[in-house]
Amino acid sequence: MKKQKHILPISIIIFFLVSIISTSCIDDSIEQEEAFNNMVDTLYKKRIGLYTKELDSICESRMDSFILYDIDSIKLVRLKEIENLINQ
Repeated sequence: MKKQKHILPISIIIFFLVSIISTSCIDDSIEQEEAFNNMVDTLYKKRIGLYTKELDSICESRMDSFILYDIDSIKLVRLKEIENLINQ
């Protein structure tokens, strides 16, 4: 009976050692790199749509303020030009 108690833990340890040693000898780095690149590309494609929608909405909301700023700056330049012409 004592021998059977030790057989199970020893067989579990041997199983883990064999599985670790056998998997460490396989060079699957190329396959892992391809899988990783595929996963990154998939995530990028899914997220880029969300980000472009968000960025487009930000640009649209800021566009009005940019246009107003540009108009004001052009107006100031033109007023200075008019003042210079009047003062000459």
